[in-house]
Amino acid sequence: MMRIPMAWLSEYVRTELDADQLAEMLTDLGIEIEEIEDAPGGLGGKVLVAEVTPNRGDCLSILGMAREVAARTGAELVMPDLTVPESADERIDGRVRVGIEAEDLCARYSARLVLGVTPGPSPQWMQDKLLACGQRPIDILVDVTNYVMFELGQPLHAFDYDLLGPNIGVRRAREGEILSTLDGVDRKLTPGNLLITDGANGVALAGVMGGASTAVSSTTRNVLIEAAHFTAPNIRRTARNLGLESESSYRFARVVDPGGTIRAADRCAQLLAQCAGGTVVTGVVDALVRPIEPATITLRPARCNTFLGLALTCDEMAGYLRALGMEVTIIDGLLAVEVPTYRPDVTREVDLIEEVARLHGYNNVPMTLPPAAQRTGRLSRAQKAERRIRDLCLAAGLNEVWTFSLTSPQAMARAGYNQDPAAIGAVTLENALSTDFSVMRWSMLPSMLEVVGRNMTAHGGEVRIFEVGRTYAGLDPRVTDQTAAEAGRIATGHTAASLPVPCTEERTLAGAVTGRLYSSAWNMPAEQLGADITEVKGLLDLLCGELRLAGVTAEPCDDPVFEPGRSGQLKLAGETIAVFGEVADGILDAYDIRRPVVLFEANLGRMIAASDLSRAYRPLPRYPAALRDIALVVPDEVPQAAVEAAIREVADNLAELKLFDVYRGKGLPEGQRSLAYGLTFRLPDRTLTDVEVDAAMARIVEHAQTACSAVLRA
Repeated sequence: MMRIPMAWLSEYVRTELDADQLAEMLTDLGIEIEEIEDAPGGLGGKVLVAEVTPNRGDCLSILGMAREVAARTGAELVMPDLTVPESADERIDGRVRVGIEAEDLCARYSARLVLGVTPGPSPQWMQDKLLACGQRPIDILVDVTNYVMFELGQPLHAFDYDLLGPNIGVRRAREGEILSTLDGVDRKLTPGNLLITDGANGVALAGVMGGASTAVSSTTRNVLIEAAHFTAPNIRRTARNLGLESESSYRFARVVDPGGTIRAADRCAQLLAQCAGGTVVTGVVDALVRPIEPATITLRPARCNTFLGLALTCDEMAGYLRALGMEVTIIDGLLAVEVPTYRPDVTREVDLIEEVARLHGYNNVPMTLPPAAQRTGRLSRAQKAERRIRDLCLAAGLNEVWTFSLTSPQAMARAGYNQDPAAIGAVTLENALSTDFSVMRWSMLPSMLEVVGRNMTAHGGEVRIFEVGRTYAGLDPRVTDQTAAEAGRIATGHTAASLPVPCTEERTLAGAVTGRLYSSAWNMPAEQLGADITEVKGLLDLLCGELRLAGVTAEPCDDPVFEPGRSGQLKLAGETIAVFGEVADGILDAYDIRRPVVLFEANLGRMIAASDLSRAYRPLPRYPAALRDIALVVPDEVPQAAVEAAIREVADNLAELKLFDVYRGKGLPEGQRSLAYGLTFRLPDRTLTDVEVDAAMARIVEHAQTACSAVLRA
């Protein structure tokens, strides 16, 4: 919230609007006024209470609000006098030295020195303004920093220079380092906290709260003024983690003007000289990590008018933008707009279009139908494939569920995934709201087991579910808060387009099957009524067929969630695209599940990328097929896929091959099984003869015996 005393606002912009009219105008500009109050103390007038959106840190000041009012009303914006009465005898050279170690968290640190101040109460006019802004007056040395913060939007901090010394450092805190803050609490810090030091020891928590060891007091005579620019995400996290929300951190978390540090330090020094009798030392120490230059953006008037449905001229657009303090040059019908550093939210052409719309008035933008040339949105190739896969799963009798992407290492370990999240590149949350949701899942199988366990406990019936979701892995260490915040705004190694992806998101299909498939099974043996791995394998084969994936092979797999020897994986071009199998007994016990469960998980992203979704007409065969069946007895250790591959290697004119039976038991040697296949032979231009087909069958039996130790079942 930002409280705007109208009496203070009127010092920078003159307007005839009353409180209600001003509130309506600001709300129309996108700065919502929540309520209007009477100003406390002797200031008089009204106070507007504004809800400022996080991207408009420039409006968290009286001057920022005055700029908005002046831009909309056309009134003159009166800037405060920043003339500083510097001493002719005292210079800051050699008195203050600033070293910035954490350059990614502090882009600028400016300091001014005021000597010989006299502590005491601040003037009544200053106290009245602070009270109207919701700030309790303390004394002149503290009040003046708060006054400048409310006036210009730049948080400041006043150090007792005699306690601080000449050296100032800006670095990350060390693990477990203790800082006693102004509220008298000893804070245990982490390397995620930014610390201001006296060259060795911490003296302030950057952007949040000062330290007790260098606080100004009634004995302070010399004051060092800090005006810095800190990285917004870091200050936001520090304030939230330590529970130290303040007016300062509230502003830093929303980005403070990096070009306004010296201006604020000058204003503070001026007021200290005026109200506390201090002598301002000549010069400013300004440690700048990298150049801070205004961004230049090109605005196409035709694009702006098309976007808004208006017919504004170049001059009208330029007038709106200049009213907001932007430098505008019209070159060949285009607007080259230099955006001041206090507007870091304006980074693209569409942002400039929004500013034009705000100043023109949203109510003045007419309602228009979109041009007929615009195309309606359509599903992408991946979206179409994903919808088809959902339909197939539903048609197979599975129910769709939705589970959380956030989980915990303990929940993953419960399903057999005991890996250290950091070691495998899993995405962990630095400030998780709960330990139960501290890591992004890298597999969806634990989520499926949790759903099965809850449903079996509550209902005791069969559970047949699937989910299309996301798994996350491969955290990219190059992506930091700093690179993300600065991409496309301040000169760095990345632009918004080249910034690396923080992690890899995989589109994933997972599911679980337990209980019987049939609604009526009175004539079936009990062993055929449980969850069946072949049913899940058949579903995956159906999906591969729908996506027309060529060259998919099945192999055994070793996954901790599955029972050894009762699982498999599908591979495409040597890469695993799906795993499936019966859940290990120990895992079932961990979820209190008392019947067999078959799980599957498929990487939909890779499957869809390799899919052929095109469909072409193919006429019905003109010539009849020759049908044959063959049963081969093979050792158990020989995979079915190897037998199928052997058949296909020598079977000329084979149109279709299907495994329709697997048998073990009476009549077969121990350790062997019978695989029965149905074969379809066909030629497109003539009918095959029995002699040709019988020759092909003979070659199949001979090659299967050589390649797979198979014999023809009698």
